[in-house]
Amino acid sequence: MKTESILIGALILGGACVSTTPVWAQLDTVALQAALDQSLASADNAGATGGAVAIVRDGQVLWHGQSGVVARGSATPVDASTLFAYGSTGKMVTATLVLQAAERGELSLETPINDYLTRGGGAAVPGGDAVTVRQLLNHTSGYPTYEYDPVVQAKLFDQDYAWTRAEVLASITTAPTPGSFVYSNNNFVLLGEILERATGRTYGQLYQSGIAGPLGLTRSFVEFGSAPRDTFAQGVWKLPPELLDGAEIAAFDLTAGVPTSLYGAVFADSPVAGNAADGALFLDALVGRANEFDGVTIPDGALLTGSTLVDMLTPGAEGSGYGLGINVDTDGVNFAFGHPGGWLGFSAEAFYFSQWDISVVTLANYQNGAAGPHPASFLLRDVVGAYAAGAAIPEPASAAALAAGAVACVAVLRRPKRVSKVISANGR
Repeated sequence: MKTESILIGALILGGACVSTTPVWAQLDTVALQAALDQSLASADNAGATGGAVAIVRDGQVLWHGQSGVVARGSATPVDASTLFAYGSTGKMVTATLVLQAAERGELSLETPINDYLTRGGGAAVPGGDAVTVRQLLNHTSGYPTYEYDPVVQAKLFDQDYAWTRAEVLASITTAPTPGSFVYSNNNFVLLGEILERATGRTYGQLYQSGIAGPLGLTRSFVEFGSAPRDTFAQGVWKLPPELLDGAEIAAFDLTAGVPTSLYGAVFADSPVAGNAADGALFLDALVGRANEFDGVTIPDGALLTGSTLVDMLTPGAEGSGYGLGINVDTDGVNFAFGHPGGWLGFSAEAFYFSQWDISVVTLANYQNGAAGPHPASFLLRDVVGAYAAGAAIPEPASAAALAAGAVACVAVLRRPKRVSKVISANGR
């Protein structure tokens, strides 16, 4: 997500460390919890009632903290079992599954996508004979994001609608002009379909065999309905001023469960709901040895080989700062790899920092579409600042651009328990 990656660049550029030796800050769980509590309660995060953070190194959860309550007016505290939507941080999950399939020889990143989409009677997409799997992964395909399609918009917030990928992909009506970086959620919905057709397995099966099973993850879900509905926090959305005068609204009716578009295999652009620990364990397994990355080589990770990781962490378009399903930020010495996300009243940040050799995931039940970064960005700033024992962690940069590309869907907005998607170039 380009606007929020400004914060990550500030984190790595603002730190005092400029060597390749990680700063192993002494873990002070009291200070970390205080930082989380204060950040959640601060004016920066006005609106979020609950948050969760996990810090992982070398496959070990160094700290998993929670703060606040699951919803406004609730006395139920956020705990280690509380679920949040990961939003676009889940793009790293889809990208990992695609790259694992490529390592097994089940697909090629250089093959036109229609070769896979038409297998087993599947439907081709316009322009899919000239767009490769790689171009989906690095957002250079040129396909539009599905939220702009009014038919999709009208159903995204229906808590009972039974989505299919074919319905989402019907928003692709013309052939794109590939080449430039254009962030689009349709790229990853297409990748979900390609994965299943190329491998002959479901997205859920691939996640279990390729990620959750090997890592022992038990609190992250990609098959809709598998997550216990009564353990979700309540997402709240702050709309931009041009939508309902910037109203703050519950993004869905928690008592009725969660929307079918909140997570799941159909929406492979944001497929995961879970807790902070599972998210950080995944990120650590993916890029947790990146403190040894010299820009050319990297050791094998737990999920991908070193050569695949180099490919993943190499930006695909000039100036994009985006590799294969992952943000890449560096000051030339230190690196930050990860992805932010925001969807249906949830915000998330998931980043590995090479100078501290830690993977950090922050989750909050509030999404700011009006001005400034999401609450999860402030949680990341404040908790990493506490971890780094006083390293200079700058303020998050303004993300006012989030509202600049907003799409008003007034008919949807005015329905009870519905909210229009606020769209920027970053999507979820």
